[in-house]
Amino acid sequence: EFLDHCATYLLIASLSSSLTSYSAWKPATVAIGTAGQFLRTNSGANGFEFATVQGGLIRTEQTHKTNVHQRTSSSFGDIPDLTLSFAPASASHKVLLMCSAMGEMSSGNDSYYTFARDGNNLGNNNGFSNKQGESIRHTLHFSFLDQPNTTSTVSYTVQHRVNGGTSSFNNGSVKANFIALEVAV
Repeated sequence: EFLDHCATYLLIASLSSSLTSYSAWKPATVAIGTAGQFLRTNSGANGFEFATVQGGLIRTEQTHKTNVHQRTSSSFGDIPDLTLSFAPASASHKVLLMCSAMGEMSSGNDSYYTFARDGNNLGNNNGFSNKQGESIRHTLHFSFLDQPNTTSTVSYTVQHRVNGGTSSFNNGSVKANFIALEVAV
């Protein structure tokens, strides 16, 4: 046992005599990527590499409406308080539009809901959601993925029309929500 201690002492002594300072034996700094990168498996599936995120959420815009809006026209028209305006960060970005609310219409008539960009209907004459024929409250949830192809300010609105009688948007004690998510893909 005494010889083992002596051998250990001699090994430590010989190593320490060859080192001139701490910096001579401290570990080297290793680069681990840059800010905004993540670690992924390489294309050969035999190692790792750092990569830059290619897509993601850029911006969130939201507005809401707490009062009722009634419509008797067969043409689409903007619903007050449900407008979002912003300038996309890149012309290649897309915008996910989402709306949720309550609706009600006169019995025997149909109501239609759509999104518009700068006053132009993004859907067709039936919009993205429609309710037909019953005089009951109904839940509305509709969405659309738009690509405005611009960095200029765009204005998105929720629009509504009815084919006869009266249709109520946001009827009841709920809050209508209109959300736009700008995403890079």
